[in-house]
Amino acid sequence: MHRYSESVRKATNLDLCNCFAARQAARHVTRLYERHLAGAEVTSAQFSILVLLDEQRGMSMNELAAALVMDRTTLLRALKPLQRDGFVNSKRSGSDPRQLVLALSADGHRRLKEATRLWRKAQTEFETQVGSERAARMRSELLALARPARRRQAEPQRDFRAPLDRFKDCRDPLTSADALGGESIALAFAP
Repeated sequence: MHRYSESVRKATNLDLCNCFAARQAARHVTRLYERHLAGAEVTSAQFSILVLLDEQRGMSMNELAAALVMDRTTLLRALKPLQRDGFVNSKRSGSDPRQLVLALSADGHRRLKEATRLWRKAQTEFETQVGSERAARMRSELLALARPARRRQAEPQRDFRAPLDRFKDCRDPLTSADALGGESIALAFAP
């Protein structure tokens, strides 16, 4: 029988790090769910997308990203295969043609039904491991912890290009004392 060395069992500074503990637990739980969801050929992130689009018909990318507490780049990486495989459709918003509205297709509903059956097995396995009452408490605490992040993400994003507007009338956009009220600055990027 293999015995762990003393250094493996010894507590480390990482054991005091909340981020490390949360990420380690998240990886463990994600592996468990993705093992089950693999039968429906979706990841845990894709399953969450399918569920949200089923529950909240017609969500924008920003709304979906906020609900998932996920940046748009990560969301797009999970969403593209769903769109490619015909599970999620997008169309222009009637109120803002620049905005896409996402919705499940008929195939998406079928895939969600199949994935939900597998998700239930993952839920059962997790609750068997930790106990259903403890799982409910953990879920409640984690959702409460993420609530402020969901609210922040739902707020309109600041346009980071706006501060560069003060350089638009400068004679030399790379070095200008005019734009900064007499201070000289060398910008390390092109406009």
